[in-house]
Amino acid sequence: MIHFVITGDALSAGTEMMDADVFPNYNLLLEQFRGKELNERRIYRWRLQAQWGLKHFKTGAQRKSLDDGSFIRSVVNCYVRREKTLSWPAQLPTHYRDQSVRVTNLAQKGASFKRSCLMFDRFIRYNSNTGTRIAIHQLPDIRRTYFKHHGEILRVVDPYHLATLNFIKNPLEDETNLRAVALDRYRAVEERDEKSGYFLRAFEKQLNIMERLARANNIKNFYICEDPAQAQLIDPDRIIIPNFKMVRQAIAYDRGLTDNIISRAYNEMVCAAVKGKISL
Repeated sequence: MIHFVITGDALSAGTEMMDADVFPNYNLLLEQFRGKELNERRIYRWRLQAQWGLKHFKTGAQRKSLDDGSFIRSVVNCYVRREKTLSWPAQLPTHYRDQSVRVTNLAQKGASFKRSCLMFDRFIRYNSNTGTRIAIHQLPDIRRTYFKHHGEILRVVDPYHLATLNFIKNPLEDETNLRAVALDRYRAVEERDEKSGYFLRAFEKQLNIMERLARANNIKNFYICEDPAQAQLIDPDRIIIPNFKMVRQAIAYDRGLTDNIISRAYNEMVCAAVKGKISL
């Protein structure tokens, strides 16, 4: 049996792939939010997911409120698991019909490569080595990261996300403080990046960690590189796509409410690239 293990961000997590089939008047919704700020669209989508949960959660869902943060998080987690069934990793077995293929998709919306390393390490720790394991790492933008503070984690997705952190209202004072800490820390690493190329050096360090984990556990790593700067640090024989950003931007794939790709043709494109590189 071949076991594919996938890490990555929304581009591999199937984010928004369900939305058009779940939310009513979806095309009209896209038009209404076309000129809105990305963060406003993100928040509205969370509320739509919670409304979906009110209809589909069986145990006590009707008694929950859209202002109940723990309820919304549980709904979103359920929704994310279903989204993954429509992601490109979920389609991989159909491209290897003559093989026994299993897929574990560790990709998360907004993930950094640093977080992918953590997820990959956890997977190895808690899963026994059965069959032939092949890892495909879809590499996010190197500027993504996350910060820990008193045991809590806050992800920084991109410069736009950084700019909106100050404006997110949250009744929990601790979380507000956490965001402020992350904002200050990210500004500091941006300054270090300008002086010494911090982000690329951090990426190279995380890449070495990923390689050590794979070698120690008899896993072969392959990579989908966001840009050529990442590809220059990786053995070309193990690169599936060397400039993923350019490849996907060359085609006008349909996008959802929060700008994630929702086209099934995109899934086919990535699967074909994987099959072309990895023949079993």
